[in-house]
Amino acid sequence: MAEWIGNGGGRVVVSGDPCGECSPNKTRGWHWSGVWRLGQKWQTIARDAWRRNGCPTVNRATVQVVIYRGRTLDPDNAMAGCKAIVDGLKGVAFPDDSAAFVEYLPVKMVTGKLYARERARVEIYIKEAETRKEGAI
Repeated sequence: MAEWIGNGGGRVVVSGDPCGECSPNKTRGWHWSGVWRLGQKWQTIARDAWRRNGCPTVNRATVQVVIYRGRTLDPDNAMAGCKAIVDGLKGVAFPDDSAAFVEYLPVKMVTGKLYARERARVEIYIKEAETRKEGAI
């Protein structure tokens, strides 16, 4: 599911646990083609949700990833596990996923039995970023 919230912002909700499935800890030792296919699956889910709901492209995005799952992940593994979703939004929600077009806020995790297994999901909030001042990092 994806929706345009207004005021230059949108949200993509991906059901399932792509962060657990695509985590580097889980895919370590896999053949590259298996990792690639898994990434393609989640890219397609995210891209199709954004397009299906007619959400527009923002020029420069601020992206917030919120992960709902049974157990917590290390923040670096959580973001790496969501890479396929962000890659799927490249070109449809924002022009590119480079630093020139996307600013990432820290990953948030909401954990507990309520979000375990089939109730897991990832929500990606996208809004038009404030314009950078000349020379700012």
